[in-house]
Amino acid sequence: MTQKRFFVGYSTIGNSKNRSWVLYDLDLIKRDLLNHFMTRMGERPMRPEFGCSIWDILHEQLTADIVDRVEEEVRRIVNLDSRTEVRNIRTQTYEHGIVVIVDLYYRPYDMVEKFRVEFDARQL
Repeated sequence: MTQKRFFVGYSTIGNSKNRSWVLYDLDLIKRDLLNHFMTRMGERPMRPEFGCSIWDILHEQLTADIVDRVEEEVRRIVNLDSRTEVRNIRTQTYEHGIVVIVDLYYRPYDMVEKFRVEFDARQL
């Protein structure tokens, strides 16, 4: 018996000759969130409200105000997807940018996993 799939989508990122473009369930949710986080605000044609504003503050010193802005932006993006919910956010700097680690609750699966996003200034 095959496992029931809740979500089906497509992605060409990381695709190779031996890998299907089709993504299912958790993999699709994670890819959808990463697409949103990795897109700079205003970068998507005809959708200026789509994207993530964290890219605009990468070179700022990580003060309490900046951490609050980062966490607010993470919550905004995660809340746009009805399949997910933020449980906890940790923000850190590293040599080339900011790392955000989110304890993410996946509603359809009633489970929590760590979701990590790196905002690397070298990608600008």
